[in-house]
Amino acid sequence: VGVDDDEWGQIVGAAIVEDRRGETELDFDELTAKCRRQIAPFKAPRRWVVVSQIPRTISQKIRRDQVREFFSERSVAQYGDRPMNSPASTDKPSTTLSCREPSSQEYPKVAAGSAGETTVVHIGDVPFGADGVPVIAGPCAVESQELIEDAARIVSNRKAAVLRGGAYKPRTSPYSFQGTGRAGLEMMRQAADAAGVPLVTEVIAPKLVEEMEPMVDAFQIGARNMQNIALLRAVGASDRPVLLKRHFGATAREWILAAEHIAAAGNDQIVLCERGIRSFGGETRFTLDLAGALWVKSRVRLPVVVDPSHAIGVPDLLGSAAAGAVAAGLDGVMVEVHPDRDRALCDAEQALTPDQFTELVDRVGRAAEAADRRLWQRS
Repeated sequence: VGVDDDEWGQIVGAAIVEDRRGETELDFDELTAKCRRQIAPFKAPRRWVVVSQIPRTISQKIRRDQVREFFSERSVAQYGDRPMNSPASTDKPSTTLSCREPSSQEYPKVAAGSAGETTVVHIGDVPFGADGVPVIAGPCAVESQELIEDAARIVSNRKAAVLRGGAYKPRTSPYSFQGTGRAGLEMMRQAADAAGVPLVTEVIAPKLVEEMEPMVDAFQIGARNMQNIALLRAVGASDRPVLLKRHFGATAREWILAAEHIAAAGNDQIVLCERGIRSFGGETRFTLDLAGALWVKSRVRLPVVVDPSHAIGVPDLLGSAAAGAVAAGLDGVMVEVHPDRDRALCDAEQALTPDQFTELVDRVGRAAEAADRRLWQRS
């Protein structure tokens, strides 16, 4: 990348990913000389920095702006920082730079305070971030009045706290079921009220925020919209809590900064939801990034919950994953349960049956107790 330089205006800087096995000792003078032999001398890097990873966008393009920031840090070891025609120095700085730790100054509104306390966010009467660990559950989509009423009763009768379900469904294929729209939202509101539980549902466009606001207890920002800045600002101007899902290709830092967009627009009632990241394995739907979720929780004051249904997609594994996340210290669980999953119009293969859901909730409760917390239940 181009690096600002007082003498030359701009020079070439290069970032190298460190060998974590410790088997390779870098000689930066040798690297510089090799580059000058194999490419044009004016293109050879004059500054080097060792990093633990190269920052990338969701689409895996290199973030050159962030790479440049490595060279602006005073702690950076600037190898080979000399005029092109000067002799190579044999002195090597004693320090290197690991990949830049995101600073809380980047996200002041959601950063953790000195006491490390979690902000309690209420979805209806349900607190997230307190001692109680709530479970959010429901079908992938609102398919009919009968279905959503059955789902709401399951949520209410089997110790869950919040009803989930999608009225508007952004799907990968344009030919897949896209939801029932406003009619579905009205069905969901009626079912939630009858069962005495609050609801969270996805909003997919800024123009829908004002229309949906009177009918929802919380907005969900789905993974695909995590960096839809206009939508983040729109829910940020709302007085409804926001459940922000992480995009499956987003870094933890990008997830935090998406939350900062919402808070900067005026709404700090945010619950973060880890729903799995894309990796190289195909055995599960995605990869549940528990480490990433815990890393985020240690750096922000917001509650962090986990959605193993989307992260794993294998019903038999969800109870263990949910219990493990709660035992590790996360603040809640979100899962899909369907009264009759054989008839489900979307994500049938990952939905829990009512009996599987009951078992999962019981396991979450035991995990919460082991972590000196408790399953949140309506009294």
